[in-house]
Amino acid sequence: MNVSIIIPTLNSPWLDQILTRLERQITTLDQVEVLVIGLDAAGVTDRFDWVTLIDTEQKMAPAAVRNLGIRRAQGEILC
Repeated sequence: MNVSIIIPTLNSPWLDQILTRLERQITTLDQVEVLVIGLDAAGVTDRFDWVTLIDTEQKMAPAAVRNLGIRRAQGEILC
């Protein structure tokens, strides 16, 4: 992975739109890691096999969610 994209979420109603538009922009999914961190009760991430969901199982502070994503990311560049 060259790039890790970290997307914090708390059951965001826009998550589907974000991932759909991101999918259109990424030309080589093998060089990009997409991590969705937080809560996804609607199961939006299940529709995108190239997305990794890290379920926090409970509400967490925004900084803690971002830090969890940073620790789990494998890319050289974090977005």
